[in-house]
Amino acid sequence: MSVKRYCEECRIEQTCRIVEKPAIYEFRGQKIEISQRMVICTECESKVYDDELDSETMVTVARVYAEKYGLTVDKFALLENNSN
Repeated sequence: MSVKRYCEECRIEQTCRIVEKPAIYEFRGQKIEISQRMVICTECESKVYDDELDSETMVTVARVYAEKYGLTVDKFALLENNSN
């Protein structure tokens, strides 16, 4: 799939592609492995910022963490509220 995004490296709007790659994030002190979707510039091959996909990544990390540790949405919200 291709999309148009502004590439910081090229400093112009470029045609980019969405790719899926394995990634590891640290969340609440635990390593969480996910398959992350990201935007790559087809001209310079740099990762291009995409707010929607970055938000999707954080939601995926939290969901995988909750599933891994048997947390329901309510328990996860309680855990988050107690850490603030």
